[in-house]
Amino acid sequence: KPDGTPDLLWHARMLHQLEDVQTTLQGLLESAQEFSRIHNLGAEIYWIEEDGLPLYLVAKHRGLDMDALERVRQFWLAGIAALENLYLFANGNNVAVLPRCISKRAAVQYVLEREKATGPVLSIGLGDSVSDLEFMSLCDFLMTPRAGQVFSTLPRDLTAFR
Repeated sequence: KPDGTPDLLWHARMLHQLEDVQTTLQGLLESAQEFSRIHNLGAEIYWIEEDGLPLYLVAKHRGLDMDALERVRQFWLAGIAALENLYLFANGNNVAVLPRCISKRAAVQYVLEREKATGPVLSIGLGDSVSDLEFMSLCDFLMTPRAGQVFSTLPRDLTAFR
């Protein structure tokens, strides 16, 4: 909420939706930690939590060993291939396994619905990654930095305006 306190309705919704994947994520955490240890990858693999909610798993490498992270990514990819409720995200020194219910789009949709219940809303979506376009598409206006991934992937006729 604007005052910094958790939105209890959103928190309850996330808690309910995350219950279904907690056991699977815990298994993926433990197996990836063992995989990293056995293969001496040096990857740090842990939960990301917020307000007491274990949300998703992340793997990072202090030495920025991208080959080690790629091996963890491939390991996780094989582990979630048949699962529809989880997805893999990799960006720089970050590989994560996330429940599909965790998304910027879901959060923006929730906030817009909540705010529109009290009257008209003008929304502006700001993002620099192609993955941000999912939530930005819900907004009235979109903003992205010229040096970001979104702008660099625009069709050639639009990038000519740089």
